[in-house]
Amino acid sequence: MTLISDLTHFLDPNGDVAELPDEAQKLFDFLSAIVGEVSHDIEEPIIETELSCRKSSDPSYCSGQIDAWYNDDCFIEWHCSDCNDNGVISNWRNSHWDSSVQKFH
Repeated sequence: MTLISDLTHFLDPNGDVAELPDEAQKLFDFLSAIVGEVSHDIEEPIIETELSCRKSSDPSYCSGQIDAWYNDDCFIEWHCSDCNDNGVISNWRNSHWDSSVQKFH
């Protein structure tokens, strides 16, 4: 399944994490960790993160790791090495989790 996500949907008007239900908070934690890892090494074509698949705690347990990259459309794409879960993250630039800011400015 492809998850298309907009990081700003999890944030309040100040750019901080909004008060979220538990499941949304878990998803945000996963997505923001991907943003942090990719933006730290943004010039790398593919980042083999240390992040476990988001399905690792689901009943359908997956033991895969997340690979992610920055694409030409300024999105971050990610993919699980085992179950093929994948997604796209938009509107992550200049967020608190974007460590590429100094590399682009």
